[in-house]
Amino acid sequence: MIDFHVFHQIHDLHFRQQLPFSEISRILSLDQRTISKWANRKKYTPRNFVSKTSNLDPYKVAIIHEFAVTQASALRIFNNLEKQGFKGGYASVKRFVAELKTDNQDTKVILDGKWMHLLLQGKISDSKLVADLNKKLSLNDAKILIKQVCEGRLKERNRAISIAAHIKGISNAEIAKFLLIDFRTVSNIIRHHNKSERQHLTTCNH
Repeated sequence: MIDFHVFHQIHDLHFRQQLPFSEISRILSLDQRTISKWANRKKYTPRNFVSKTSNLDPYKVAIIHEFAVTQASALRIFNNLEKQGFKGGYASVKRFVAELKTDNQDTKVILDGKWMHLLLQGKISDSKLVADLNKKLSLNDAKILIKQVCEGRLKERNRAISIAAHIKGISNAEIAKFLLIDFRTVSNIIRHHNKSERQHLTTCNH
């Protein structure tokens, strides 16, 4: 579901920056048909729905994480939930896992948001950060980045999180949404970082 923030990003990128739907689709990691539909809407109108709670709700984040990491079957996930005290039925777990299989993009967004939240809270160690980023960051650079996240001013913290999330493969749109900053600010951070990396590699090669 498109939220108010993404709706205005679509309109800004299309009408003010004059970007085609294909480019906006790449930037926001959304289907072109979705971009087109919301670009043609003059006003943001959220989908109306009735909120329903169930005894599965407290376990959904754990289910999403297990499914994303292990691609476990609904039955295996159900058995694991029972060990954690889940009192609901198998049918609700099976239905939720089926939804995850047909909506992997939403699953990724939730997990990416959780990862950035853990980084912001200082709950990711330097060695784990190196592993999470597939060793694209040195241990020393990871220590510096985490220090900036935990001890730096707001601007330094946003920059450090943006760079780490970018290296992890999280879209600029999701980073901007998480940090509550403008999409262009994140894009500038990433552009300057990539430029510095290229300059560093050029220097090392000479």
